[in-house]
Amino acid sequence: MQAAGWLPLDVRALGVDALSVSGHKLGAPKGIGALYVSGRIPLEPVIHGGGQERGRRSGTENVAGAVALATAVRLTEADRPARAQAAEEARDAFIAGVLREVPEARLTGHPEQRLPASASFVFPGTNGEAVLLELERRGVVSSSGSACAAGSEDASHVLLALGYSEDVARTAVRFSWGPEVGAVELGPVAHAVGEAVRAVAGLGR
Repeated sequence: MQAAGWLPLDVRALGVDALSVSGHKLGAPKGIGALYVSGRIPLEPVIHGGGQERGRRSGTENVAGAVALATAVRLTEADRPARAQAAEEARDAFIAGVLREVPEARLTGHPEQRLPASASFVFPGTNGEAVLLELERRGVVSSSGSACAAGSEDASHVLLALGYSEDVARTAVRFSWGPEVGAVELGPVAHAVGEAVRAVAGLGR
């Protein structure tokens, strides 16, 4: 879940039946996470055997990873509100910078009801992968979609559901960053986006 570390995750207030957290999103090691499941939701184990995790997942428990995750959650939650507000301000400045550099770009999703340190755009008339390569040449590493869909050449089903055409959805570029990145660092990135899009658009002339 991307919201961990940025948004309040009180399961009672959210009214959710299930919620998952990946440790590496919070600074804990990869391979550790947490899963909340309401008591009324039955779970069928994927791994059977020793009956660990109250019979939900057999196998040796990763105690060190669990401690690391708990520590990461505690440290992250301590300053989450202030950190999230600062990230939102930097995000909004970055979005404005990209739209200023590339007037034809379109921000995908709600302009404000989104994660504090994430922004995604479509650049009609370009090729998303080509924009990524141009950005990488300028020292900016970004993505054309979610990590879950890495390697897929299909247009994002989320963008298609939002009403974008396949051609436009294929031009998507997603940016995300950590809490140590602020408006000062994101300013040059917005400029690099403009340069990259103009370079790609120039190839078709």
